[in-house]
Amino acid sequence: HPAAGPAALAPAHALRLCLAAKAGVCPDPVMEAVNCTVGCQSDGDCESTLKCCPAACGMACQKPDEKPGTCPPVSPGIPMLGVCTNQCKTDSNCSGNQKCCRNGCGKVSCVTPLH
Repeated sequence: HPAAGPAALAPAHALRLCLAAKAGVCPDPVMEAVNCTVGCQSDGDCESTLKCCPAACGMACQKPDEKPGTCPPVSPGIPMLGVCTNQCKTDSNCSGNQKCCRNGCGKVSCVTPLH
C-alpha cells in the first residue's frame, strides 16, 4: 500500500515552491496596526493577485503596489497645498514611474517615489 505521511505531501509542496513570485511590489508595512500573525510564507499562499508581504511584525496577504519604489513619508500637519482630492486609485492610474501615495491631506495623489 502507498506510504502515508510527509512523503505523500511532497509533490504538492514542491509544486507550491515552484510558483514564481507574483507581479507588483509589497506596500510599505503599516506600523500602526499590530499584526503579529504569519498569514503566509510565499506569494503562492495568497489568493488571486495578492502577495505575501511584511505586515508590522508578521506576514500577510496584501494587494500589491504595481510599481517599485516607496511612497515618500507624509509630514503630519503639513498637507500638500491644493491637493485635497483623490487623484488616483492604484499606481497604474499614474504616468511613468509615479505611484499613487497618501498626500498628507487624507487623500491620494500621483507622486515620484523614493527608491
